This record gives sequence, C-alpha cells and structure tokens, in this order.
Amino acid sequence: DQTTVRLLQEEWLNYTVNIGEDNEYMVEISAKNINAVSYVELLVDDKYHDVVVISEENMNNHVFSKTVTFSRGKHMMKIKTINILNIG
Repeated sequence: DQTTVRLLQEEWLNYTVNIGEDNEYMVEISAKNINAVSYVELLVDDKYHDVVVISEENMNNHVFSKTVTFSRGKHMMKIKTINILNIG
C-alpha cells in the first residue's frame, strides 16, 4: 500500500524508525516533481545525509536510494523539500 503526500516549498516529513540491530539499511524515496527542478534533503537524527535533484529529465518518476548506517534504537528521519513535490 502506498501513500502520496504533497509537500510545499520548504516543508518536511518526519518519520520515527525503530531499528532492531546495528546495520546498514536502504532508504528509498519515490518522488514526482510538479515543478521544473526540485531538491530533496535526507536527514537522520538531524544529521545531513544527502540531497537529490529532480530535474525536468526525470521529473515524472524518480526513486532516490541511499544506504544509511543505523544503530539499534529509535531514530528520526526527515525528508525536506526545497520546491513543491509529491512524495509517495
């Protein structure tokens, strides 16, 4: 089941994840741009991990994947947009 969320400029989503064991995990974000160029930032526990640029060439469907090392316990993931974007 998939949920789509529309984020306006400078909005963000926070996700709390509970990690069972120290390991590397793949974080995937599926996005569709409704503007020309958008930027998405990924932060984990308020530490910057990456930024992805969604341009006119890939604006209809873009999947961003990033391997992130998590320690056991709860963590906060934040997905922040710079332009209007559909996440889902």
